[in-house]
Amino acid sequence: RLGDWSFSLYLSHPLVLAPVRLTFNALDERGVLPAVFRTGHPGVLDNVVLITVSLVASLVVAWLSYRLIERPLIGGFGHLRRQLFRRRSRLNIAG
Repeated sequence: RLGDWSFSLYLSHPLVLAPVRLTFNALDERGVLPAVFRTGHPGVLDNVVLITVSLVASLVVAWLSYRLIERPLIGGFGHLRRQLFRRRSRLNIAG
């Protein structure tokens, strides 16, 4: 499944990572996050949480993009292609 989503993931991940990072920064500025989860805090826990949230969010958006945009476009263009080539083959046979 991930292979099917790969193009959507490639296109959408920059659109996901920026808001995730901005959200973490905003939560950090408001003091909502415990110190151990704040970005820039000594240790690896902040990085693990940020990477995990970014990965999950990117995969969810890639899945939605694939299901709602890419797959319908593939089907629609496939139908259009079949219609175009069906017409061309009829024209060649008749001509």
